[in-house]
Amino acid sequence: MATQQELDEYRQALRKHDWWSEFSDDSRIARAGEENLQRLIGLQRRLDPDAAVWKEVMLELKERREKQIASADRAVEKWLKENRS
Repeated sequence: MATQQELDEYRQALRKHDWWSEFSDDSRIARAGEENLQRLIGLQRRLDPDAAVWKEVMLELKERREKQIASADRAVEKWLKENRS
């Protein structure tokens, strides 16, 4: 059974992973991202067999991204409103 410290470190590693690295034009970044993803998968199998923590963090990241997109949309709309001739 995983300790709380192991789960916290795993959760933090999921949050810090570059989930877009596979799209990098730099093969070193893509390779490093793939290696880290494989490490995370290994941790998931050992510490989080039902993937509950993985799903929790993915939902958290999705919600954060949606807020960022909504904020950017509002900023664009404001700029357009202020700069229309």
